[in-house]
Amino acid sequence: MKSKTKLIAMFLLIAFFMQTIVFAEIPKFTVVIGKRGYSLKQLHKGEGNSEIKKGVPIYIKNAKGKWIDIKSGKQVNKNTIPRITYFDEYGNKMVFEKHDGEIIKEACEKICFELFITKNTSGIGQVVSFVTTPEGYSEFFYVNYFEFVDKENKKLTQKFELGQDNFTYPEIKQKNVNINLYNVYNEKIATIEDVKIKEDEKIGISDRKIKGRKIVKDEGITVAFLKQKN
Repeated sequence: MKSKTKLIAMFLLIAFFMQTIVFAEIPKFTVVIGKRGYSLKQLHKGEGNSEIKKGVPIYIKNAKGKWIDIKSGKQVNKNTIPRITYFDEYGNKMVFEKHDGEIIKEACEKICFELFITKNTSGIGQVVSFVTTPEGYSEFFYVNYFEFVDKENKKLTQKFELGQDNFTYPEIKQKNVNINLYNVYNEKIATIEDVKIKEDEKIGISDRKIKGRKIVKDEGITVAFLKQKN
């Protein structure tokens, strides 16, 4: 069992270093419009149109890591680039220091879970879907169940299985709720605080809302993970 714990710890460390490499600098082919960064895919979807109409400066980071002024087509010094906020396709927020600087980790937010609630097709009750994002899975692969509670931790629903379409009745009427997370042994391992409920709208939940995670230390390696029972 100890070897299994070490294997999981190693997996998390690899995931951590991969993220560090990916997010250490502004990605190539990022388009900076004003103080916002966009991928080409996001621009194709129409994001950033309102800022473009304002006539703000627009720059793109090319394949060689050089910055090009879109309007003139000329290369510009990286000192021209302001501090920018970049949202990727999953809703992860990244903030980069001015002059094409490094990521400002304390200003970033990572989307770990996605919640979607809609009315049941029969008209009775609701269907609840709650899943981890690719970023969230590396930290919360051990989460199996969840439940909705109020601010005083009073149960609003039964426990549901993560990653499944779950039926709940009566409907969740509260606009702001907490979500308790449990492992396979039904042990509470964290709480997501102050989630705003909106039907028929995908809700991204950032790491900043997740409180009280249980931490396990194994021979100097710290991971957010509960030890497996023998």
